[in-house]
Amino acid sequence: MTKTLTRADLSEAVHRKVGLSRTESADLVKTVLDLMSDALVDGQQVKLSSF
Repeated sequence: MTKTLTRADLSEAVHRKVGLSRTESADLVKTVLDLMSDALVDGQQVKLSSF
């Protein structure tokens, strides 16, 4: 069974790897996802590189 990567998973990863508080990490992830979502809604392309 495959696991779904959630916003909470991303926030926890930021918290552990970057050292922000859990609240700051959640806010950061929300901001990034909101910016990406807004760009897509506006018809822009979103590119995630260097993976």
